[in-house]
Amino acid sequence: EPRRKPTDGARMLSSFSSWVRHRVSDAKTEVSCRVLVIGDHYPATNERIRKRHWRSISKAIEGWSSAETRTFFLSENSTRGAQVRLPLVGQATAKKTKLEQQIDKDQKAQLAVFSQHLSSKLAAHAKRVQNGTLEDEISSGDSVVIQGLQSASAAKFNGTFATVIEGRNEAGRFKVKIKGHEKPFLLKEANIKKKKPAGEIKSPQPVNTQISWAETFDMMYLGNFVVMAIKFWKPVGVNASEKDDNERMLRFIERSHDITWKQLFQQIKGILEASKKTIGTFENEKLKNIYKAKILDVESSLALSKKFSAQHAEDEDERYCLTFFMATKNVGDSALENWCSWADKLSYVSRELALFNKLFEAMKTHSRIVVMVENNIALAILDLLANDGLKCVHFAGNMARSMPNNPVPITTKFGDDYLQKTMPAAFELTDDANLDTDDLISKIGESKTKKEQKRKKKGKNRGKKKGRR
Repeated sequence: EPRRKPTDGARMLSSFSSWVRHRVSDAKTEVSCRVLVIGDHYPATNERIRKRHWRSISKAIEGWSSAETRTFFLSENSTRGAQVRLPLVGQATAKKTKLEQQIDKDQKAQLAVFSQHLSSKLAAHAKRVQNGTLEDEISSGDSVVIQGLQSASAAKFNGTFATVIEGRNEAGRFKVKIKGHEKPFLLKEANIKKKKPAGEIKSPQPVNTQISWAETFDMMYLGNFVVMAIKFWKPVGVNASEKDDNERMLRFIERSHDITWKQLFQQIKGILEASKKTIGTFENEKLKNIYKAKILDVESSLALSKKFSAQHAEDEDERYCLTFFMATKNVGDSALENWCSWADKLSYVSRELALFNKLFEAMKTHSRIVVMVENNIALAILDLLANDGLKCVHFAGNMARSMPNNPVPITTKFGDDYLQKTMPAAFELTDDANLDTDDLISKIGESKTKKEQKRKKKGKNRGKKKGRR
């Protein structure tokens, strides 16, 4: 089918739900735990939509954080991993070719998939709320002090005052102007500190919030690796000369954030061990069965990845991008099919388990929990909560799964009224919605909504006129 353009906001916020666990005490029923789950797709291409969602949901987070009861925020760390970099000696100062410029552009765009991920931005915002440092947010027009520059040519600017002329860009840098210098500088947030007016120095006021990150960047990168590799192959086409082909492969390897096979296997082993320990705390057979099925999925995918490594890598200390390229050169397209047979599943299911483990740990000690993750992971968490006896009292959004190399499904448009009223009051939502939790869970993963089916049916009837056979 031709790819349809998603509705406004479809690529930003994809689903939002509120789940409760009840307890009966003194002949009355109370909510003992509430879990809010925010699921989003990879970032909105529409800057206006992104800003609107960010502004509304960050305000909700500030409200949730300042409540008397401690709020637990759980998200994935999508900013850094254990990546191994392999700089190419003698190439750093050379003038960039058009190919390199295109590759740099593609790499920046692909990594923006992680840095602009709404869940990561929201969790970082929650961290600032927690530390009482929201007032330290830097924006255009602010006066800042430059600090922490290391290079010999730049260190002389440490302690110098500057003015921010452009806010944070996609690479996370700010454009600042130093008095007496015509050329502006692009600096990281760590290298500038907001200058506060005299007499306004205040100590941070931490709030009752706890933040927890699942260290899953490397699993996220693994799941998107093939998409990134394919994008790097586009600039010079499939009929490239051997020289151009080798050049782009080297440029990809230099910039890739992949890890070694040994690091990959160790991380998976750690997730599996933690998951098996978590199973031991369950009395609920349904939960045990879900966990066991996920663990089997990871173990079978891990076995296939080890087989791929043994066939094509020199040893486990080799980075998997090197192995992938050598395999495609030696055995052709079958290497890509072999890779895809295990990589997507290993990436997603291991991330799910890592988040499940942290969520169950949090539910032992917290009554207010916010989970902010990619929508595929969010849907897996909904299934888990339903089988743990929690009831869904509010759901809005999309239940279709989406892989990195597939079009993002059409989803609900979240209007300003919803974002500014319903979502901020999520912890106070009652269970009067009369939602059938089992029915909701059974629909997860369905690719066609009722609207889509209705649209298709309309399309089939289009052109039929009276008397036509």
